[in-house]
Amino acid sequence: MQRTEPPPGLMKRGGAYYSTVATQIINSHYNNLSEIHIANVPHRGAVPGWPADWVLELPCRVDRLGFRTLRAAPLPPAEAGLLAHVKAYELLTVEAAVRGDRGAAFQAMLANPIGPALENVQTVLDDLLLTHKAHLPLFWE
Repeated sequence: MQRTEPPPGLMKRGGAYYSTVATQIINSHYNNLSEIHIANVPHRGAVPGWPADWVLELPCRVDRLGFRTLRAAPLPPAEAGLLAHVKAYELLTVEAAVRGDRGAAFQAMLANPIGPALENVQTVLDDLLLTHKAHLPLFWE
């Protein structure tokens, strides 16, 4: 079956237009259009005060050379705090996944600003690991 419209569930969960954005970015790169797009990229110092290898969602100029981040002003305290919070969650999640580290996974869930409350973290983590056991073999070695 060929689709001409996104499936209805896609509109409810978000992400319905990622293919449109991806096509626009590919077009800008391939045709050297030098358009500005928002992308997740290593910021390489574009946002002062953060490790240069951190991947951040930023405006980038996209042309034949690839993605070049645009310099950004330092973040106000509330946004900087949220970014640090989310980045801690992301880094802990990667550590957990790469090492099969249940302690890091627990900390990642706890650090997630929209994650479960402390008293529910272990239950949610156990369920997540069991449900996705086939995809997370390091946690079961």
